[in-house]
Amino acid sequence: DQHHRMNWGQAEGGDAHAEEMKRCVAASNKLRIATRALVEDNCQITHDDSGNMILAFARHAEGAPSVVCIVHLGEGQWENGGYGINAGCGGDKKFVLKFNSQALEFGGWEGSAADEVQADGSGKIHVSIPKWSTLIYQSV
Repeated sequence: DQHHRMNWGQAEGGDAHAEEMKRCVAASNKLRIATRALVEDNCQITHDDSGNMILAFARHAEGAPSVVCIVHLGEGQWENGGYGINAGCGGDKKFVLKFNSQALEFGGWEGSAADEVQADGSGKIHVSIPKWSTLIYQSV
């Protein structure tokens, strides 16, 4: 609405970082609109690692795919599925990456996160986590 808008005119002028941020905000808004679990009131904290500054939570909506949101607020990085997180959705589910704030089009780099991950029998997913990132995976 008119009271909660970004003045995108301030981001004009060919600044590469501003363009990347505009694409990132547009992609996150589009995902929120298209994903019922992201707008429901249901939120379950599934992982809290204050030492590495990583928080994960699951969002669910009845009759819709669940999502796992991973927020990393630090410089560390985990590659090749080197970090385990409880998905909060039970075991043996597959998840696809729907949002990566460190994706190439947002100023990050290619391959910064896995395109899909498989939960093990305990419901844990093993993910790659780039520095200073938000990742959103959706169950399929």
